[in-house]
Amino acid sequence: MEGALMLASQTMLMAGVPLTRVLKRIRQTREARYGAMRGYFRGLTDETEDETGGERLTSVLLEPRHTGCGKTLAELTFEKWGASVVGLRRPGNPSAEYSPETQLVAGDIVLLRGEPDALAAAEIALRGS
Repeated sequence: MEGALMLASQTMLMAGVPLTRVLKRIRQTREARYGAMRGYFRGLTDETEDETGGERLTSVLLEPRHTGCGKTLAELTFEKWGASVVGLRRPGNPSAEYSPETQLVAGDIVLLRGEPDALAAAEIALRGS
């Protein structure tokens, strides 16, 4: 989408549309497209927003020393904290299938969704204290 925006903005400028109008249109288009992601992914403008409440996404890279290595997703019971696994990336297999019986190994990236406190607890369960 960004490439299309840049092509469109160049075309508008070449057609004589004022720069301020072009920039305003780009801002509106980006806001409409990326607005759904607000709250899940932190951005520069999020630093002043309230940190309490609202689901977020976070990813945790497992290293050999982490306590989550060798455990299954079911054993880690993220649900008891209110977090859930929404994705798993494995080295060499970025779209790995996963189930509660999936055993985690070093190099896995676990994508979690939940409230900030739930995510913190889930990350401690994966990495250890």
